[in-house]
Amino acid sequence: MTTSPVSKSGFYPLIAGATSAFITTTLYQPLDFLKTQIQEPKNGISKRSIRSITQQTIKQYSAFRLWRGLTPSLFRAVPGSALYFHLLNLVKEKIPKKKQTFLVNGLCGALARGAADLVVFPFTLIKARLESSRYTTMSMITVIQHVYSTQGLKGFYTGLLPTLARDLPFSGIYYMSYRKLKDNMSDDTNLSSNRNWFTSQAAISVAAGLIASFITQPADVIKTYRQIAPADYKNVYMTVKSIIKTDGLIGFARGFLLRASRRTLVAATAWTLYEYLLKQ
Repeated sequence: MTTSPVSKSGFYPLIAGATSAFITTTLYQPLDFLKTQIQEPKNGISKRSIRSITQQTIKQYSAFRLWRGLTPSLFRAVPGSALYFHLLNLVKEKIPKKKQTFLVNGLCGALARGAADLVVFPFTLIKARLESSRYTTMSMITVIQHVYSTQGLKGFYTGLLPTLARDLPFSGIYYMSYRKLKDNMSDDTNLSSNRNWFTSQAAISVAAGLIASFITQPADVIKTYRQIAPADYKNVYMTVKSIIKTDGLIGFARGFLLRASRRTLVAATAWTLYEYLLKQ
C-alpha cells in the first residue's frame, strides 16, 4: 500500500502520532504511576520502594489501580503526540534535506514539543495529582474543581517551567540523536527485511531515549514537586533548594529507572509505530 505525498504531509502524521500515543500510553501507564509516587515530596509520607508501592496498591485496591491517571494521560498524550508529529513533519518539509543538520534537527524536535506541551499541559498536572498518594480520594473531576477553586485557571499551568525545561531538551536531544543514529545505522546495515527494520528502529529509539532521559532527569523531579505540592514548593528555586537540603544531589535522580524505562519504551514503540504507519 502506498500513500501519496499529500496525505503524508497533511493529516497522516496526525493519525499515526495519535495511534502510537494511544497504544504506548495505555501500555506503560503503570510505570508513570509508580514514578510519580517515588518522586513526590515525602513530607509526612514514608519513603517506599517500587516493590512496596506496587504490593500495597494491589492489596489495597487492585492491579487496575496502577493505571490510575490513564484518562488525563490519554487526553494529554494522544492530541499532544499527534500535534507534535504533525508540527515536526511540517517543519521538516520547510527545511531542505541538506540543511537538516544535527543541531537543526534538535531545534525542530524541541520547538514541536514545546508547542504541543502548551496546548495539553493542564492534563499533565491533573495526571500527576491522580497518580500521587496525596490525592487518592479525588477523581479527575474533583481534581479539576480543587485546582480551580484554590488557584484559578493559572493553577492548571503550575510546573510549566520545569516541564518545558524537561520536554524541550528531551525532545530536541532525542530527535537529533534519533536522526543521527538512524542515518549511521542506515549506512552500515541492510534494512531490507521487516525484521531488520523493526530491530534497528527499536535499537535507535532506545539509545536516543536513554541519552535524553539522563540529561533531563532533574527537571522531571522538580516538575513533580511543583505539581503535587505547589503550596510547599512555590517556585523552582525553592524546590531545588529543598531537594538538595533534604536528599542532596541524589534527590534529583529519584525515579530515574522508572522514567528512563518508560520514556525509552514509549519512544521506541511510538517512533517504530509512527515510522511503520508512514511507510504503509
